[in-house]
Amino acid sequence: RLAAANPALHEPDLALALSTLSNRLSEAGDRSAEALDAAQESVTIRQRLAAANPALYEPHVARALNNLANRLADAGMNTEATVSWNELLHIYERLARRDSQFSESLIRIQRIVWERTQLP
Repeated sequence: RLAAANPALHEPDLALALSTLSNRLSEAGDRSAEALDAAQESVTIRQRLAAANPALYEPHVARALNNLANRLADAGMNTEATVSWNELLHIYERLARRDSQFSESLIRIQRIVWERTQLP
C-alpha cells in the first residue's frame, strides 16, 4: 500500500524486500513458484525505476536479474535463466563502459554467466 501511495519513495524498498523474500522462499525448498514470482516482481519494479533514473537503478536491475536467473534455473527453466543472465551481462557491460568501478564486477559476472550457461 505504501508503494502504491508514493512509488518514488517506497518502490526501491519494496523491490529489495521482494528479492529477499525470493531468496528466503527458495531456501525453504518447496516454494520455488512463489520465489520465482517475487523475483520477477522485483525485476519489474527495478526496471521501472531504472527507466526513470538509469544511473542510480541499473546496478539494482542487474542484481535483481541475477536473482531471477537463479530462481529460473532452480525451476529448471534454463533457457529463460540464460536470457536473464545475458541481460544482466549487457547491463554490467554498459556500467563498466561508464564507470571503471564496475569492471571487476563485469569480469566476475562474465565468468558466472559463462559457467551457468554451460548447461548439460
